[in-house]
Amino acid sequence: MAQQVKLQLRDANISGILDIKDHREFPVAINYQLADLRKIGEPDSNNLWRSGAFSKTAKIPYSKDNQVILEDLHNANVDKSDILASLECELFIDGIPIPDIKTAKVKNINRSGSKGWELDMQLFGDNLEWAKLLEAKMLDEYDFGTDTKPTTFDYTKAEIEDSWTSNFSDDWDIYFPVISYGAWLDAEQIIVEDLRPAIYYRAMLREFFLDIGYQIESTFLDSSTFTDKVFPFIGENFKKPDSFITDNQLYVGGDDLGHTTFPSIIIFPDDTTGNFDDPADNYDTTTGLFTAPESGKYAFDVKLNLRNNNTADRWDVRVEVFNTTTSVSYANQQISIQNNFFGNFDFTTGYVLVNSGETVAVRIRVSNDNFVTELVSLAVGAFDVYWPGTRAGNLRVTPSTEFVAGNTITTKDILPSEVSALDILRGLTHTFNLMYRTDVMNKKVFIEPRDTFFTGEANAKEWTDLIDVRTDYTLSFIADIKRRMNFKYIEDGDDGHIEFRNEFYGKEYGSYEHNFPERFPKGETDSENPLFAATYSFRDVLIAPKVSSTEYVDYVDAPFISMMHTEYFSIPIKSRPERYYTFDPRILSKVNVAQTDSSGNNILMRWEDTTHPTIPTALAIGLSGTVTAPNILYGGTDGLVATYYAKHLETIETGIILTARLYLDADQIS
Repeated sequence: MAQQVKLQLRDANISGILDIKDHREFPVAINYQLADLRKIGEPDSNNLWRSGAFSKTAKIPYSKDNQVILEDLHNANVDKSDILASLECELFIDGIPIPDIKTAKVKNINRSGSKGWELDMQLFGDNLEWAKLLEAKMLDEYDFGTDTKPTTFDYTKAEIEDSWTSNFSDDWDIYFPVISYGAWLDAEQIIVEDLRPAIYYRAMLREFFLDIGYQIESTFLDSSTFTDKVFPFIGENFKKPDSFITDNQLYVGGDDLGHTTFPSIIIFPDDTTGNFDDPADNYDTTTGLFTAPESGKYAFDVKLNLRNNNTADRWDVRVEVFNTTTSVSYANQQISIQNNFFGNFDFTTGYVLVNSGETVAVRIRVSNDNFVTELVSLAVGAFDVYWPGTRAGNLRVTPSTEFVAGNTITTKDILPSEVSALDILRGLTHTFNLMYRTDVMNKKVFIEPRDTFFTGEANAKEWTDLIDVRTDYTLSFIADIKRRMNFKYIEDGDDGHIEFRNEFYGKEYGSYEHNFPERFPKGETDSENPLFAATYSFRDVLIAPKVSSTEYVDYVDAPFISMMHTEYFSIPIKSRPERYYTFDPRILSKVNVAQTDSSGNNILMRWEDTTHPTIPTALAIGLSGTVTAPNILYGGTDGLVATYYAKHLETIETGIILTARLYLDADQIS
């Protein structure tokens, strides 16, 4: 029996040694639970932060020494937040430290008659409170980036190609996989705007734990088996902020724009009395030029009223929006105007691409033979841009939030705001059957797959002689798990292709069914990934060089890539649904290698006016004879269950549970 039990508080605001009331309960009343075998792939996944691997409730009695340390507990006017928070501590029993007791938390404050108060204090070992911190922060709140690659990236051909040949080990956090989300933007090739960035999961974990002041130690997470895993883009945030529209929209014009000669740029005044606006000063009212603040798509809406002041002539008048930098005409409207009559122009360009720094203007052109020839000069006053009593004309420019090639993008701004860091950890925990151990004092978390987290019988400690034979102990098989267990990803209702396939085959894509021996009760249990959905792959004939102008390559000779489609289309899938990105999160492996066709030749990909010799994609499984990739579906001899759950399932089937009291000293516990 313990003769002396002391609790050393080491918190920055509260420190000292507390006496514990009942020494008889130590040390045998500490409850240990290394892992619940029946919680397949989800070690405390719903309440990961609330308790450690073991805990003990101790009574802290009233005493002069304890009163000095916790002097403000009885004072109703004092903020007790420091006292009621989790406190770093160390437990000593007869002078021997219990190594894994690291935190303590006040549960109750009780009156103890005339002696004052006493506390119920809960002691935690291997505490997982860091998980609570991860739950509170969403993906779009983390500044992904390294010294090599900052928190922004350039949306360019060069940057994308650099991501293909670089890895997480090269200090890259992003990768641009070729994934089909629907129809390609260019019927002849893949272009920059077709691709979306994926984030390495190892980069996510680095940022998650650095943010809360913890380190990760993991052989598995630092191995190439994991560092090639990526979070492909999903969601609706791949766009410029809405403030880009309000900061750069333009509305200029006036009642009387005066006379003009031809060809002539119309100069619209910045008439603020008419609620016209140019907050970023993108429009020059002396030259009539709009300058694009950055590369993007802009819509130009033109309204003009022209009067032909000539006494006899009829003119063909064309008003157009054109790029004065590139001499490209975006749109125009042509009206034949009789002398002393008016022409009412009202048209839009729709969204057109304008690169950063290029200038755009509205100009008038005139002809008297339907522009077989063009008149280059007319007398001043030939036309009035005027309409009595109304506005003579105005120009509205509306920027789009759509990113285009050449933009610089902040990584966190495009990530989903509804997925938390803890959500990611839960998904990875199920995928790889991860286990966690925390060194609270050194703020370090040890993470490994369960089948390597527990090193096996060869490294086990011999505790047979430590069993308290004076008390009952039990040996039992695990028998409360249903006979059939289904490992699977969640179903993504927006993935129409997989949904159709699941219904057609009567089985969920990527799932695995495990059957325990007959001593287990009949029935089935789903072990479902709490976050990730399965991802299908296919050969895409649309991105391979064509055999001729009208003939695609054979399906067996096309690049093998991943897909997320809202509709099902049969092979060779030449028809595609509209592009769509709001899918459930996925996990894939980066794969950028040369793929081979049915004749053993390299498969090529059409990319930005070139043919690319490798296929930079991200896959859940490879394709025999074409490309090798890790199998991160649950089924298969090399799938997730076979790789990360085999020993776990074997232990459930053949192992036994020992429930006993043991006499353990500090060295045996450590």
